[in-house]
Amino acid sequence: MNLFSNLLLGIALIMVIAAFFFRKQTFDIHLSDTYYVVSRPAYFFALAVVLVVLAGLYQLTAPMLSSLLAWIHVGATAAAIISFIVIAFLRPDRPVRLVSVDLMRTYATYNSLFVITMFILVFVQFVFVLNVVLGVVRKL
Repeated sequence: MNLFSNLLLGIALIMVIAAFFFRKQTFDIHLSDTYYVVSRPAYFFALAVVLVVLAGLYQLTAPMLSSLLAWIHVGATAAAIISFIVIAFLRPDRPVRLVSVDLMRTYATYNSLFVITMFILVFVQFVFVLNVVLGVVRKL
């Protein structure tokens, strides 16, 4: 199980390195009637902290976890986080004055991709919880 925590720590390191490429940039998320503006480095650092916590949990619960569910969890988490990095790199910067309909559609597409990826990331974390619960039940 040490492999899973090492993979998560490696992905966290990639997130910290990626944060340095996005200085002074923001990530705009429009959900319903609320508009969130988050700095990209803060977002990447927060995800890196979550990954470090997950790596620690894998170290603590290693003997009781199923290898298949652990691979599904780590693989899907890695895919979602790599998707976040790709979305952040591909998304165009926001212009100061001129806004066109095409640009707004582009932002809507990126926001949709971001929200879908975030839901996938949150949903996949339940695989880890399921893995721990099944491991505890097996030990009883």
